[in-house]
Amino acid sequence: MSRIAVLCVVTVLSFVRTAHALCVEGTTASCTINGQHGERECFGTGWGPCEVVPPPPRQCSVMAPIPSDDFECQCKATNMSRCADEITLGACDVLRTSAKSLGFIDDSALRYLVSANLCPVVYDMGDGWGTRLRGVCRPGCFADDTELLTGFSDGGEPLTTPAAKITADDTLMSMADESSLAGVDLVPRSIETLIHGPETPALFVFALGNGSTLRVTQHHPMVLASGKIVEASQIKPGAAFVGFDGKPVAVIAVSREATTGDVYNFETASDTQLGHIIVAEGVLVGDQKLQNDLAHEQDAIELRR
Repeated sequence: MSRIAVLCVVTVLSFVRTAHALCVEGTTASCTINGQHGERECFGTGWGPCEVVPPPPRQCSVMAPIPSDDFECQCKATNMSRCADEITLGACDVLRTSAKSLGFIDDSALRYLVSANLCPVVYDMGDGWGTRLRGVCRPGCFADDTELLTGFSDGGEPLTTPAAKITADDTLMSMADESSLAGVDLVPRSIETLIHGPETPALFVFALGNGSTLRVTQHHPMVLASGKIVEASQIKPGAAFVGFDGKPVAVIAVSREATTGDVYNFETASDTQLGHIIVAEGVLVGDQKLQNDLAHEQDAIELRR
């Protein structure tokens, strides 16, 4: 009798172990692999291999941590405005170096800011969080009433929109990838980045031979008929820009004008240099990406004829 009882106990324990090892098809269970949390799936015939569960996608922080990394800087760049005051390339370098040396950004953030030509905005805004990265910004732009080429009518007439009324849903006409100054060809491109903000220094105002007036900030890239792209501050009366039809447009006069409104700039969705040349007041000019490139060249960019 006792022998039968022992046999029953062994049988029950064996059944418990077997039942515990069984799985219901389609269910998952936690497991560990190489010290990392994982999951395995039941396929009916048994458990599948343990696979590491990837962490959820990282979310932008409400308040940037100290130090902030490249991810946090990119988060700030999605809601970027212009720098409130004119910041030169040298001043921006100082801001980046200072933010890194004081521990507000790390090496990855510094590399990102340099490559994107962005300036860190670090200060204490009195909200109890203290001094930390509050945003990033970049210089450059058009006056708010600058007419930018956004398309052509069915009859071939140019269609323009004031800079202040352009949204991220609009397109800008820019040079085609296989185009050149000898044969300007324009295509519509979506807007990847749109920025705006106040401007302290006076704008450069160009009275043009096509009857238009173009107002831009001092570092804005301008396309000369010679094929050079230079900053607006280098343009003198008698120079010639390039019209959207490829013909030269004379610069009749150059003056300065203070502005109390915001200035605007855009970056087209293009991987080529030509794709970042847009049309303002009837002449070819660079967008924000080309301005960043020009800042690093520190002289001029040569455009193919």
